[in-house]
Amino acid sequence: MPRSRGWNPVAILRVLLAASVIIPLAVFAGAASMLHRAEADAARDRVTHTTDVAFEHAAKVFETHQLLLGEIDELLRGLGDHEILSHEPELHDRLAAIVRDLPQVRDVAVISRDGHPLLAAREFPATHALNLADRDYFVVLRGGYPGTYVSSVLLSREPVPQRFFAVARTRKAMDGFNGVIAILVDPDYFGNYWLRTGAVDARWPGFRIGLARADGTLLARQPIPEPDDPWRIPPPVMAQIQASPEQGFRRLQDGGDFDRLVTYRRLATLPIYVFASVPTSAITVAWLRQMATDLLLAVPATLALFGLALVALRRAQAAEAAAALAVAETRRRHIAEEAVRQSQKLEALGQLTGGVAHDFNNLLSVIIGNAELIRGKPPERVERSIGQIMQAARRGAELTQRLLSFSSRRMLSPKPIDLIADLPRLTELLQTSLRGDIGFRCRFADGLWPVEVDPGELEIALINVAANARDAMPDGGRFEFTARNVTIFAGELPGAPDIGGQFVALALTDTGSGMMPDVAARAFEPFFTTKDVGRGTGLGLSQVYGFVRQSGGAIALDSEPGKGTSVRIHLPRASRLPVPDATPETAPPVTSGQPSRRIMLVEDNPEVAEITVEMLRGLGNRVEAVNRARAALDRLADAATFIDVIISDIVMPDGMNGLQFAREVRRRYPDLPVVLVSGYSESLAEAGEEFTVIAKPLTQAALAEAIRRLFVEQSPPRIVVDNTR
Repeated sequence: MPRSRGWNPVAILRVLLAASVIIPLAVFAGAASMLHRAEADAARDRVTHTTDVAFEHAAKVFETHQLLLGEIDELLRGLGDHEILSHEPELHDRLAAIVRDLPQVRDVAVISRDGHPLLAAREFPATHALNLADRDYFVVLRGGYPGTYVSSVLLSREPVPQRFFAVARTRKAMDGFNGVIAILVDPDYFGNYWLRTGAVDARWPGFRIGLARADGTLLARQPIPEPDDPWRIPPPVMAQIQASPEQGFRRLQDGGDFDRLVTYRRLATLPIYVFASVPTSAITVAWLRQMATDLLLAVPATLALFGLALVALRRAQAAEAAAALAVAETRRRHIAEEAVRQSQKLEALGQLTGGVAHDFNNLLSVIIGNAELIRGKPPERVERSIGQIMQAARRGAELTQRLLSFSSRRMLSPKPIDLIADLPRLTELLQTSLRGDIGFRCRFADGLWPVEVDPGELEIALINVAANARDAMPDGGRFEFTARNVTIFAGELPGAPDIGGQFVALALTDTGSGMMPDVAARAFEPFFTTKDVGRGTGLGLSQVYGFVRQSGGAIALDSEPGKGTSVRIHLPRASRLPVPDATPETAPPVTSGQPSRRIMLVEDNPEVAEITVEMLRGLGNRVEAVNRARAALDRLADAATFIDVIISDIVMPDGMNGLQFAREVRRRYPDLPVVLVSGYSESLAEAGEEFTVIAKPLTQAALAEAIRRLFVEQSPPRIVVDNTR
């Protein structure tokens, strides 16, 4: 029996069985990697923050010590050893008062030049017989060490020894070494402070904070080390720190068991480092702890998925039902793919219409231009034919505008519209879009303001809304169109918080089937439709939304299942009064009536170039035509002073379009005006912000008006259409 073509359900299920293990493993591996990075980042953030806090505290403490040394030195200035001993009670009281509120200071000792204590802050009298000449801070300072010296951690010579380190300096004298002033600091003060303020993060086993000298000698640490714990940072680690001596974040290793992420900062006035560190093993432990939690959830889910896939595989091998399900699944997939292809066709059509419109506009320019040039010839038949050509050409232009509207590349032409004056026509338009079994009512408020929109786009928008209402009322119903004046404050409209001012509020309400909330939320999305295949593209309401927003307005939709839908449109009030439209068919022929200008025309289409040249010459101008932008630049290099105006198409070949050409002309010849022409261009909106733009199809009147305004007004006018707002 020949094997049937297509997917084998058993093979698919085998793949799914493998995927039920491989995919969770891959996802888990990816999540594990991300989680490890997250734990490492969290550890870095924690040690960096802790170091910064500990640094600020340590800087203040050691600054206090140095100020205290200076104050004591001033107190003893000019006193010899015998004088200090003779005034020991008074001086002791002074020292005791100074250090009373400094918990970090275990004691203050004033030591003679031969190493015997002369004065102490927390002991009276001082142990004068004690010899401290062997202490490292005394040895170093007697040897000429300049400034303040910080000793290593030492043990006091008491019955119960206690740890301390000294912050010491030489007593000032005119005759050399005059003894030492030493502040004896309790190292446990720092550890207890860090513990009390919560600087140590229990989440990270082995988290440490500390103070160390530049040679690696440890001064304080939290957790406080045991007595037999070495008070020193390994030399290889300090060597790595010295590579960036001021501050840094590094992973430090000594080749043994020291492997930590360390953040450190050096005090500004002393060779003391503040650091916080966490073992890299602690990051691994935290990561494994989190991974174990995730595994408790992931493993049962993976096993359940694997079990389901295994059961499905066995059933597929044992029963024909699996084959039927596979066939049904294939059919559903084909339907979905067909829907995707249909959407892609619609999108491609939208892209195609823009380019078609450009070529169509070129043809229309030829038709209208020729018709205008031969108008006025005596034969009656020629005049009649001209009228028919003009009428057909204008209808073609309207078709082009609708194509561009569909492809979202239309040059909008907003103008003031009196809705009350247009009420009969709008009523007829909407009634035509509805059915006879749908009752229609139109109510406009008195004194309705004019609105400034594109009339054709407004008609298309109203027709789209009416068509949706008609489809929502298959058994008849009511449709109402109302309009009133409103004032909107910025932020008042939920769908458009950026707009405010005076608007005309249109409401188109039906009594149809309404929409569910999830459908209403997507009603303005392109290609979204709930209609059957072939009955709708999903572009209607999205086109309405785009038109309203491009016009500076806002749109919202209220719908309730079973009760109907209301589309609310806010259009901006016009700042100008409506002007009655002229009748193009009866407009008189254009005559020159203007000074002769020297014009360079840049147009790649030979037919359009020929008729445009004739129209410009018919206005009394001298015209030179060039078919490429770069050729025009070469020609300008020889004749720029003989040109008054440049008229150029925007869509041009050979890598330089009309907008790029116009900018280059402005750069080279700032006083030479440029007029841009196009019926379609991706750069149209941008061009309108910089240059005068006129739309195809061209007419002699439009050319004459554009040239006239260039030389009459102080600054060239811009015929600008914002198609991006």
